[in-house]
Amino acid sequence: MTDDRSAVLLIRVWLDDDALRARLTAIGPQGDGAPVEETVVAVAASPRDVLTAVEAWLADFVRGAD
Repeated sequence: MTDDRSAVLLIRVWLDDDALRARLTAIGPQGDGAPVEETVVAVAASPRDVLTAVEAWLADFVRGAD
């Protein structure tokens, strides 16, 4: 049986008084087979911060596959 790992990264963005706001939430199973859990990965206030958070989350996901 293969270990089929998957997860979801939800990015919510909105404008607050014309300032960008973002919240990145990861949804996926725990490594020990526990139920799916939702975790806030980052909050951001610029497009660059959002991209940096996505890159870090993806790197952690891929590294966990090793």
